[in-house]
Amino acid sequence: MDRGDSREAIERILREAAALDPADQIAYLEDACRDDPALLDELTSRLRAGGFVPRRIGPYRVLSVLGEGGMGTVYLAEEQHPMRRRVALKIVRSDLHAGEMLARFERERQALALMEHSGIARVYGTGTTRRGRPYFVMEYVDGIPITRFCDERTLGLPRRLELFIKVCLAVHHAHQKGIIHRDLKPTNVLVADEDGGSPKVIDFGVARAVEAGAAPERTSEAVIVGTLEHMSPEQATPGSKDVDTRSDVYALGVLLYELLSGRRPFELRSREVGALADLQRRIVEEPTRPPSAAVDAGAAAARGTSRRALARAIAGDLDWIALKALEKDPRHRYASASELAADVQRYLFSEPVLAGPPSLAYRARRFVVRRRGLVAAAAIVGLVAILGAAVWVREHEVAEERLADYRNLADRLLLDDFKKRADTLWPTWPENIPRMEVWIDGASRLAVRTEFHARRLQEMRRRARVETVAPPAGGRLDDLVAVRDALRKELAAMSPSGEADFVAMKLKQAEDQIAALRADAARAQRYVFDLPEDQKLHDQLAALVLDLRTLGDPDRGLIADMRRRIAQIHALERATLDDATAEWAAAAAAIAASPRYAGLAVTPQIGLVPLGADPISGLYEFLHWRSGERPVRRADGRYVIAPETGMVLVLIPGGSFTMGTDRGSDPLAWRAEGPPHRVTLAPFFLSKYEMTRGQWRRVAASDPSLFTPPRAPTETERALHDVQPVDQVYWQQSHDVLARIGLELPTEAQWEYAARGGTTTRWYTGDDPRSLAGHANLHDLAALRAERGTAYARYESWLDDGFAALAPVGSLLPNPFGLHDVAGNVGEWCRDWFQVYDCPVRPETGERIPVDDGPMRRVMRGGGRGSLATMARVTAREHIDPSIAEVGAGLRPSRRLVPPEGE
Repeated sequence: MDRGDSREAIERILREAAALDPADQIAYLEDACRDDPALLDELTSRLRAGGFVPRRIGPYRVLSVLGEGGMGTVYLAEEQHPMRRRVALKIVRSDLHAGEMLARFERERQALALMEHSGIARVYGTGTTRRGRPYFVMEYVDGIPITRFCDERTLGLPRRLELFIKVCLAVHHAHQKGIIHRDLKPTNVLVADEDGGSPKVIDFGVARAVEAGAAPERTSEAVIVGTLEHMSPEQATPGSKDVDTRSDVYALGVLLYELLSGRRPFELRSREVGALADLQRRIVEEPTRPPSAAVDAGAAAARGTSRRALARAIAGDLDWIALKALEKDPRHRYASASELAADVQRYLFSEPVLAGPPSLAYRARRFVVRRRGLVAAAAIVGLVAILGAAVWVREHEVAEERLADYRNLADRLLLDDFKKRADTLWPTWPENIPRMEVWIDGASRLAVRTEFHARRLQEMRRRARVETVAPPAGGRLDDLVAVRDALRKELAAMSPSGEADFVAMKLKQAEDQIAALRADAARAQRYVFDLPEDQKLHDQLAALVLDLRTLGDPDRGLIADMRRRIAQIHALERATLDDATAEWAAAAAAIAASPRYAGLAVTPQIGLVPLGADPISGLYEFLHWRSGERPVRRADGRYVIAPETGMVLVLIPGGSFTMGTDRGSDPLAWRAEGPPHRVTLAPFFLSKYEMTRGQWRRVAASDPSLFTPPRAPTETERALHDVQPVDQVYWQQSHDVLARIGLELPTEAQWEYAARGGTTTRWYTGDDPRSLAGHANLHDLAALRAERGTAYARYESWLDDGFAALAPVGSLLPNPFGLHDVAGNVGEWCRDWFQVYDCPVRPETGERIPVDDGPMRRVMRGGGRGSLATMARVTAREHIDPSIAEVGAGLRPSRRLVPPEGE
């Protein structure tokens, strides 16, 4: 409505809305104020101030208003179907783009569903009101903001820090699942008054969804969704693309600062125009003062101490920890929320913190503080001479027990930290050796303490009751029984065939595993304590001793594995650099002289050994030494691929090409395949073949493919199995396995460029699908015969490729770049998130830059043995849930070309 309307007209709208049934009031106001969002918010607030609460929102019965914030109003509601539970329902402000926000949140929710942590509130779903306003349905947390919880109970620093550690670990869990909060603040960290206080983080994923829905015409201050006082410098900068998990680490630093001092590092000075811009500038530019300098008498009283004592307690370690988390440059902050938690835990255990100075004097002071229990016990010795040896012995035992309990908790955190750091020490290349040696030194010192904890465990067990119990077979037995029953039913319905034989073998395997699991359920001992805290301590200590022994196991432990990694690096250097000097010199000269590479300068690449140019394609090829043996080339120029053969990488020349297509050029094209656009790529390596099962097993020590015989395979069966492409691999699994050996998944642009091989037709063989004959393993007559005439889907009746299942790699003809099976056989994961082609690409690699971080799906290319020719076109795109290991999901590894120094 026109804001020039009289106040009488506005009051009339309010009176008419108030006279309606509460379920219709919001709808009436939204219709009356559809051109004036500010007036709608004003009238809604006035109705609510008068006691208005809608009766229902969608299928949810509204009970009360929980609160209002910058994003909207939160109601306590009740869901009645399919289960009865209370939920928190947030209706988002009317001035945000509902359609964009809900679409974005639905994509976000796929990742949120992966989170299972007691410290994170679940997000159940989304919806819209009758007038189209979006709402989010979340787990209801009956708690209060963490800062208020601490202040109302006058909690001291140790208890506050223990709660903070729990928050950090919850946030770290989300980060491991690929989720960033972006709006961490006290009101989004609620503490329920149970078990002494259980913090729970709420609104995960909602902030990013709201940010995506923010109207583009809003001011630079307005598009920053969230609470500016809790934002990192990069998040407080409009348009910044550097927001990542370290931004949440900064927000945790703000929370820690407030828990310590009662203040925030940078606070809004007024509500005047320009105050937000001033706050934004200070966050980005001004240095952060230590929290010990920010305390006042009110904060000290809320912590049960004096201002001077509080400042003295914070000064030093806690100042350093907070300031490290609040570094302006993300690279200088804690690398993860768990690393921040570990440093706070070190403070609580009186150990040197990572944020502190590495001086000898500092560490000596920490040592004295850490051992103060023993020092106190030693001071009692003089008194013992008077009171008797028995009292001294008991005091000494108490001190030792207290030290052991603290060391148990500290070493568990350290052990978890070493495990996480070990996962980052890849690939096995020379530059990682110094970090590996530092890791080995620290892990070895931790492993030495195994017997310390083992003695404590034995002492505890002397006080326990020993019960003999049968260990439960658990869900594994239930799963196997379900599989067995399904196989029995399937086999009973099948006629005799090779497929029936396979099902019978799988059934026998399931039955053997069930029998073995039940036979192995031998009687076992369990140590039982009267006090729950003793039981919990015992169980944690037993797990720690087991894990520490595993860490230090000379054959299978993580320390031994790290030593093997270093040995592999030295072997890699010898085999691919020292022993291949002449081969690299010849390769560099040949590549520089080849017109295919336009004078490209190549230096030796660690991990690769030159194989020479493919006589068919003219492109140079290299053995990936870590993955297997050198292949043998046949007289016709093609390789003999054996189970032990390693990966062959083709050096793909750089160049520009038109990526994608449209209906005008290809009537089979989908909308997501366009618009066509030019992409320029630098040279890169790409595997000549899809990665085989044998190569995967050597690198990953696993075999995820479905078609593994349940019995021990014959030599012939194993040989065939090992030269077929690996399938049923997750995207993350593929990414992690390749990273260990210095490889990666190709970008979608690299894949299409290489699959085209310089051609511009629908398939690299031409515009007619029949041209694929001899080149692609698709769903055809061979599959129809194997399925005994009952194909589960359509098939290509014009093709008989001879392979009902996966074809051994290299069985069919290559494309112009010498690459086999880029059409069919298995689908091939790409590095990118699935994005529309309007998103720009990164220079040289062509990786698609997400404008909105993309849907939670990854790209797969090339079709598979179960596909029709349509999905094997060079432009065809599939988007797959990266958490699913589908049958036919495989990979074709790639690697970046390291340029000569100085380029």
